[in-house]
Amino acid sequence: AGRDPGSIDTYAGRGQLMYEGGNLTALLSADYFTSDNGMTNQFPTTALTSSRIAPTAAAQPADQSFYRRYYNVEGFEKQTAYSITGRFELDLGAAKLTSISAYRNNHFERLQDQEGTILDVYSLASDARDETFSQELRLSGETDSLQWIAGLYYYNGLTDRIDTLDSGPDYAVAAARNSIGSYHQRIRAKSYAAFGQLTYEIVPGLTATVGARHSSDH
Repeated sequence: AGRDPGSIDTYAGRGQLMYEGGNLTALLSADYFTSDNGMTNQFPTTALTSSRIAPTAAAQPADQSFYRRYYNVEGFEKQTAYSITGRFELDLGAAKLTSISAYRNNHFERLQDQEGTILDVYSLASDARDETFSQELRLSGETDSLQWIAGLYYYNGLTDRIDTLDSGPDYAVAAARNSIGSYHQRIRAKSYAAFGQLTYEIVPGLTATVGARHSSDH
């Protein structure tokens, strides 16, 4: 029943919209991805399987092979992800101002038969959500002998994930049978940076470049 393990069903799309007029150039990009797949197929080793299964558990079906497996979980893997990016360049005459904004959202769910047998040993369910946003501003210019750039960068990311382990009556450790454990992870990442670079032509054919960047991550 359910989806075949290892089956893959995905759709993806990408598009861009560009505007050029006067001293402004703008490029908007977007992409979308979705999948509704079967769980990752499991082919366990004998040592790994025997260490997790209770000694009193029923025997496995004899006709298993690399292409025929038996599970007790109707597993799946689902994912939806999309992103939007905007790049704007404004020509100020003596300098160019560039802004790059990006947002990405990702949601992943799965239910997995962890030991790869028909026995009710244990399964893993995951639900993970990720969001990221970044913003970069750059000001650049050049003369006959000098090229320069200065900029600021910001990044903000959030990951929220819950893993649920469900052990059944065939789990090797008796005290842990028929129990559910949930593990919640929440990670917030922030980054700030300032950077700059100068390139100067000392004489024709000889240039010197100096650059610096300061980053702060939390």
